[in-house]
Amino acid sequence: MKRLSLTLAAISIASFAIAPAGAQEVRIARQFSMGYLQFNVMEHEKLLEKHAAALGLKDVKIVWTIFNGPDAMNNALISDSVDIVAGGVPGLLTLWNRTRGTANEVKGIAVTNQGRNRQDRLHIDARQDGRGNDYYWIAYVRMRGLPPPDGSDISALADNRIAVTPLRLDMTDEPFMTKLVELFD
Repeated sequence: MKRLSLTLAAISIASFAIAPAGAQEVRIARQFSMGYLQFNVMEHEKLLEKHAAALGLKDVKIVWTIFNGPDAMNNALISDSVDIVAGGVPGLLTLWNRTRGTANEVKGIAVTNQGRNRQDRLHIDARQDGRGNDYYWIAYVRMRGLPPPDGSDISALADNRIAVTPLRLDMTDEPFMTKLVELFD
């Protein structure tokens, strides 16, 4: 449960960081499927609203719109009907193609590593939820004016590129596991 809380906190921080400056409304697109379960939880529990209030952003309205496929979500993004979309590679390629020659032209697709924040900017705040359970709000203090590291997803987005960042959840230490197998077999 703590991992889910941290994931949702990170998503909410990202949502407010990429929303237009001064926006009091954040418009998020999603589709029907289990792949959007985290969005359903965020909406049902009003997690983005709670995190916005914790950040001192009062009266932020979150608008959830359900679409039937990535093309409809891309159309909404291009027409400025939504602020945030989530999708896979086919939708990204379509978006890349459809923005050619426009002011918001996507310059390309960059395969990137996951951007890392500088540890000196890390801020961890111990808090309690409405039921009195402890949790930790993990955030990074913003430092405007610093260029993002080359090759990161952050630098790709800053350069109007679609960031494709291959991630995996398996954190197994394969070399050590091999040694243990040899030791115990």
